[in-house]
Amino acid sequence: RYGSLYSSLFHVSDWVPTLCRGVARVPLPDDLDGVDQWDSLSHGIVTTRSDVPSAEEDQSELMLGAPRTEILHNIDYINSKTDDVFSHASHSVAALSAFIDGTLYKIILNEADSGMWYYPYSADAGVLEGAISSMLEGEPGQKMNESSYIFNLDDDPFEMVNLWERTPFQEVKTKLIAKICGYWENKMVDSLWVADVTGSEHSTMVAAYEANDNYITWWKGDVPTNLTSSFPISSLDSKGECPFYGFKGNTWQ
Repeated sequence: RYGSLYSSLFHVSDWVPTLCRGVARVPLPDDLDGVDQWDSLSHGIVTTRSDVPSAEEDQSELMLGAPRTEILHNIDYINSKTDDVFSHASHSVAALSAFIDGTLYKIILNEADSGMWYYPYSADAGVLEGAISSMLEGEPGQKMNESSYIFNLDDDPFEMVNLWERTPFQEVKTKLIAKICGYWENKMVDSLWVADVTGSEHSTMVAAYEANDNYITWWKGDVPTNLTSSFPISSLDSKGECPFYGFKGNTWQ
């Protein structure tokens, strides 16, 4: 709607169904990763109470009626330091954002010292005012050995306060991990990643990349129809099962 603000989760994969099915009315397969958000963009998000939301309505309840309520950011079971699968599947890296009981949370598993966000000071009660900071424990300024994180993105959009060990958020942790496991067991496929390309193949790959408007594409002639993964999920010690059930975190670094 012209002049309105659309505050909801939106993934880049949503643009295809939103523009093709929503705007152009082009039929698309039902198994796309993206979500058609055109109706919500055009008319606003309708809550679970099936009424048109007002400006005064609570944002957390409004998001329960959003077309998309979660985004899987990544699941990486290949260790970039060894160019092989992780020796323990539970060391795999994963991240997801999702609404739990009307609040938007982000969970990150096994990601340490990336430098991509503020280092959380889990015991620093002075980071934020309000509900989160009142639940923090320990000595002020104490920096934990953290490799897994939960953030309340509604109250902590800069991801500064890690709630992973906080007692009130253990049920949230369980629900978020269950969502990641749903993707692991029902959606994830074998990675087709290959090691660094060198020599003449590297030049060919770069040329194909630049010719494709700097988007990653296949570079070895015709795209094969049946690629075989060098790193099948079945080679992990979890044998295809999600390794994060009962995951403790912050223990293997």
